Amino acid sequence: MIAASLSADLGLTPASTPRPPVLCPGCPHTTPFLVLRELDAVVAGDIGCYTLAAGEPLKAMDTCLAMGSSIGVAVGMAKAGLKSKPVVATIGDSTLLHGGIPALIDAAYNDSDITVVILDNGTTAMTGGQPNAAGSQAGIHDGPTGRVDIPALCRSIGVKSVVVVDPYDLGATHRALLGAVRRRGLSVVITTRPCVEMPIKVRGRVYGGDTDACNGSPLSQALGCTTLSCGAHSGA
Repeated sequence: MIAASLSADLGLTPASTPRPPVLCPGCPHTTPFLVLRELDAVVAGDIGCYTLAAGEPLKAMDTCLAMGSSIGVAVGMAKAGLKSKPVVATIGDSTLLHGGIPALIDAAYNDSDITVVILDNGTTAMTGGQPNAAGSQAGIHDGPTGRVDIPALCRSIGVKSVVVVDPYDLGATHRALLGAVRRRGLSVVITTRPCVEMPIKVRGRVYGGDTDACNGSPLSQALGCTTLSCGAHSGA
């Protein structure tokens, strides 16, 4: 506050550009939220790093109440008669295991007309990358352990439409979500790609920002570019 006040008194322009917190460069959750925004869906969000999709620049999440609440909120919206837009719940893999399964059972049992997007990045990313029962190869004592098969779990509780997609494949992600929201009843789309902050788990190519190549494209800003030192964006 003191530095800002002094800069204003001296007529100086701050060197940095204010930016909202955004998802990490290459985050696999970016693509599904871009598609959901394009589909003009009403999105009930949940607790996780993907909650950042509620703010600029994605602005693709409409509610966030409590951990594990997204599916229940979406069920309530659909049962209340919301028909003008697709109703979608988004939830991470660890949050699903922590508190989302009962609501998913309820959605299947009541044949709720919603789409549930399970954002599976193989870890508990928001709080530091702790292992969970779906993404870990080892138990709490580093010994071998069983893993929860999320697609099989969804089918076992009565979900008839379960699609798994790599969110780095934009076309496939768009087709999967479009098909899900057009389908009557409960649909589940699972996006599966390891968290970019967990290098040991990352497979294949990871996308990020190249400060030398950046030309300040509006597209990169729409994606929530986090290249803070980029002159093309800062106006330098």
